[in-house]
Amino acid sequence: MLYFCTMNASFPARFWPAEGAPEPAEVFVSSTTITIRRTLPDLSTMDLNWLVQEVVGYRNHKGELEFQQLDALGTGGKLLVTDSPLVKELQQKAPQLFKEKKGWNAWDPALKLLIGVGGLLLVIGIAFYIWALPWIGSKLADYFPRETEIDLGRSMLPSAIAMYEVDSEKTVTINRFYKSLDVQSDYPIQITVVKSEELNAFAIPGGQIVVYDALLEDMKTPAELVALLAHEGTHITQRHTLKSIFHQSSRQLFWYFLLGSHSGIAGFLVDQGENLKNLGYSRTLETEADTKGMQMMVRAGVNPNGMLQLMELLDKNRSAQEPPALFSTHPLLEERKKLIKQMLPKWKQRFPEQPVLNELFHQLYE
Repeated sequence: MLYFCTMNASFPARFWPAEGAPEPAEVFVSSTTITIRRTLPDLSTMDLNWLVQEVVGYRNHKGELEFQQLDALGTGGKLLVTDSPLVKELQQKAPQLFKEKKGWNAWDPALKLLIGVGGLLLVIGIAFYIWALPWIGSKLADYFPRETEIDLGRSMLPSAIAMYEVDSEKTVTINRFYKSLDVQSDYPIQITVVKSEELNAFAIPGGQIVVYDALLEDMKTPAELVALLAHEGTHITQRHTLKSIFHQSSRQLFWYFLLGSHSGIAGFLVDQGENLKNLGYSRTLETEADTKGMQMMVRAGVNPNGMLQLMELLDKNRSAQEPPALFSTHPLLEERKKLIKQMLPKWKQRFPEQPVLNELFHQLYE
């Protein structure tokens, strides 16, 4: 399309191309067209013809008049006008340019900045909510008062085992079994055996461990049971369970905190008891539970090979139609077995017989 205008008078201005710095230009104005004559580096000239109806004008933060093609969205450059005669010429021949027109490029730069900052804050807020809150939740678990954690665990236990029948005799025996290991801990470890065909065990913050009797029936040696209790006990002493709850529930807890509902937070945490049997741990936490669990076994005079036997037990049941619940909450089993095998040569000493452990272990099957 060709644009025609009468170019009797020209006016100085500055043209700011989409890429590059402002440059001197000549401007010719008609009632329908603004022609911008640019001088190129080779001293040749190039005319840009803007239809007045497609141009918007506004003042920038310096008070200068700026004009742009509205349909170009800023890609066609900007005309900067400071020459008073040119302003009068534009007002006379194209008064519509001085009426308010609002397109993105017509907004005041300060308002653009405000909108941009608002958008950035929104993105940061979304990122905080999706990614940062779980990380913060995990870290806050380190500062959770221990006594409060212990009380919380006792409150969570009833909802965690509500759907199961407790095996009282085995519960007494397994607690005697654990106490005979003489494990030093800041938490009062208490174990509950429930009747279920699932192969599972899980830890509750503050010292509670739940073991399913079907898992006990599949064990062949006391060392396997020690490994299980050492592993779940490490989840407690290292606050893995609490960290995982805070990590996975951080967004719900954030809203309770924002609303100032402390009773809501307490109630929410207690209600998490029924979800603990399916609580997943990260690869790092599982590795730490295996490693520190084996170290605890050695201190108790129990062969840490029991940890490998426990993994083999779980691996054996992996081929079943439905994998054991314990396996489903303990991922990367093959990798964990490999790491355990690499660690076992560290402990070459002979481990003494444990007649008390043997006796209590066999009582679990009577």
